[in-house]
Amino acid sequence: STPSPAFAPEKNPADIARSVLKRIEKRTQAGTGSFLEVKRIQKDNLGNLHIRIQQRYKSLPVIGSEMVVHINKNNEVFGVNGSFAPVLKIDPTPALSGAQALDRIQKSDPDNARFSLDGKAHLVILDGKLAYEIAVKTTAATPGAWNYYVDAINGNVIARLDRIMRAGPGPSGSHVPVTGHRLSGE
Repeated sequence: STPSPAFAPEKNPADIARSVLKRIEKRTQAGTGSFLEVKRIQKDNLGNLHIRIQQRYKSLPVIGSEMVVHINKNNEVFGVNGSFAPVLKIDPTPALSGAQALDRIQKSDPDNARFSLDGKAHLVILDGKLAYEIAVKTTAATPGAWNYYVDAINGNVIARLDRIMRAGPGPSGSHVPVTGHRLSGE
């Protein structure tokens, strides 16, 4: 007899998740050139595993394209949620350098023109476009920690996401270090 779609005979949680996603591949529409990377495996207090899988296209992360496969302690899949980007056909060769992308950010936002780089520019896929993801902190009067996404072909700023959850003055009203939080898929 054929095992039910919810049963996964593999023992390794990552293999179980990949097997399930392979079976529903047409529905995920991940497409040629995409592959699935296990980002994290979490175990909850009931013993269930939650395997978070990131879509990558030609080795680049596809921002916002993740699936989570939920497996109980009997290795049975009890849920799958998330989404992948449909078939992508993107040349992964940028026309701009990471330094040029940072320059575009500074020119596009004169109020926050004093930036400090928080890491380096990384190529990603966002909304079907090749883009640089650049995390910056501002040194302006109002602190800021931002993820910018700059089109790696034409240099347009595609998106800007605030990474600060909250910031307040120190006990004496003095400057305090600013930290942020990245949500999964950002």
